[in-house]
Amino acid sequence: MAFTRETVERLSSERSEPTWLCEARLQAWQRFEATPMPNSAKDEDWRRTDISKLDLSSFTPSLDGANTPVLTPSPAVAGEGGGEGTLPLGVIFTTLEQAVKDHPDLVREHLSDQDGKFLSLNAALWAGGAFVYVPPDVQLALPLVASFGEGAEAVFPRTLIVVDRGASLVYIDCFAGAGASILGLK
Repeated sequence: MAFTRETVERLSSERSEPTWLCEARLQAWQRFEATPMPNSAKDEDWRRTDISKLDLSSFTPSLDGANTPVLTPSPAVAGEGGGEGTLPLGVIFTTLEQAVKDHPDLVREHLSDQDGKFLSLNAALWAGGAFVYVPPDVQLALPLVASFGEGAEAVFPRTLIVVDRGASLVYIDCFAGAGASILGLK
């Protein structure tokens, strides 16, 4: 399956996503199609990256949850507070898909449009990823980690972090490739 509008629609449909999210994905797809590929000779952000041989048609987006991260501390302990490895009351740390179901208003408010060819592609086809909400004046001492394993497909996880006024946290996205087990990252 290639990167197409139909792929975007299928992804949203198979996940039974709300209409607003499907529409946001389709708008992102339109931006992706309308945006030219970056040019390393003209675009400063791409000056040192040659993507002239990048063939997007050779990639298959992962639609089956291969992008779902392992979250540490586990989201099951969120809001229990008190002990080591638990999160303070009101902190949300879950997958982005689960946050769409459990906290749709919060996600919709902060899931912004993305400019640029590849950011728009991610906004259209994201699957997997993490969601963090830290309420006002909460200071998280424990780092939150989302670990992503290897995959043969194109992965488009998306991380959405909302830190309210006076709050703070340390967040780490960890991606492991095929050689990660050798390095002890798996």
